[in-house]
Amino acid sequence: MRKHSKLFIALMALVMAFGLTACGGGEAEEAAAPEVPEAVQEVKAEASGYVEDYAAQLTEDGWGDQYKALLDSGEAREYADYEAIMQVLWDARVECGATYIYAMTPLVDEALTYDVEAGYAGDFAITVDGCEDPDDWGVNYGWEVQFTEAWDGATAAARSAWINDEVGDNHDICWSAFAPVYDSEGTVVCILGIDYPCADVLNDYPEWNRDMEEWNGIEE
Repeated sequence: MRKHSKLFIALMALVMAFGLTACGGGEAEEAAAPEVPEAVQEVKAEASGYVEDYAAQLTEDGWGDQYKALLDSGEAREYADYEAIMQVLWDARVECGATYIYAMTPLVDEALTYDVEAGYAGDFAITVDGCEDPDDWGVNYGWEVQFTEAWDGATAAARSAWINDEVGDNHDICWSAFAPVYDSEGTVVCILGIDYPCADVLNDYPEWNRDMEEWNGIEE
């Protein structure tokens, strides 16, 4: 190999020079985003399908108006109808086999509010939590691009899976997806989130798991 090193370097230099010339002005061409494997696409589609269907059902059943009244009360989980509102999410989680299901609302100046315009790219916080071990009310989940996409009216999946350390020794892997929930006036009042288990698929694709060293780094 050593005796071919100079020739190899010379050839690589010619290839790189040609590539830069072809791009014009010496600008490097941006690397193409990696293709999403079909199995990973199916995982994202499954999580997205569940959250879209449940969000639509919540809107149709008037859950959005109940949620709005809950938020307006300022009573958080002490609100008289909280358990009934939460139970709807609990039942959905059990029905579809999700690891977690929850509602999220924009957090503006440390206050929860649904009164924000489209394109909101600030922090979101969890409110109604239909899980066995719920997070505290108002826990700040920060911001991810799919939160804004859902707030703007689209069903949006996360760009990668993640490892759930709370499921025991056999670390569960989840894919998250989000969809808007509306009140009776057609206004988005929260986004519904689902964290769906996908270890059986993602174990084979660690580059699509943000908690693995092999992660491809795709966030947007």
